[in-house]
Amino acid sequence: RIPDEPARTPPRFGGWLAAAYAAAAVTALVLHFVREGSVRPWGEVARSVLSFWMIPALRATREAGRRCGADVILATGNPFNSFAIAALAARSLKVPYVLDYRDAWTFDQYSGQIKPQASDIALPLERRLLHGAGAFISVNRPILDWLATQHAVPGPVARRVIPNGYDPE
Repeated sequence: RIPDEPARTPPRFGGWLAAAYAAAAVTALVLHFVREGSVRPWGEVARSVLSFWMIPALRATREAGRRCGADVILATGNPFNSFAIAALAARSLKVPYVLDYRDAWTFDQYSGQIKPQASDIALPLERRLLHGAGAFISVNRPILDWLATQHAVPGPVARRVIPNGYDPE
């Protein structure tokens, strides 16, 4: 400090700013391991802007699952990093997980083509999650069929169409 200069208040690292710095640090660390090849497919999840919520969500899911004696974990995508939370929580709770596709993740449901932004990591991650699932659900048959074909989902993994809709009563 320069003599006769007023003391400065040190910066505060609390609240959302602390969470943002922590998320950036965790994301940078995971991306380092992705580049090294040690957590390859799971790195896609870390690239998400919303990754900062994943660790607290995983903890909360495990806690709620233990407390209520969950029989299954259901994850709805979008955002699709919720699928990874379901898989990790289900593994620790020793229960199956179900993936609910309200939208397609890696392909354009109108053209039937893989989305340009679907990375070489997103497709293997989606395959891995589908292969580990107890079941997967979609809003329509084309998404369901594309997922099963594109990812060679084994027969024992259940698939169901549950269309969007409403109950007028």
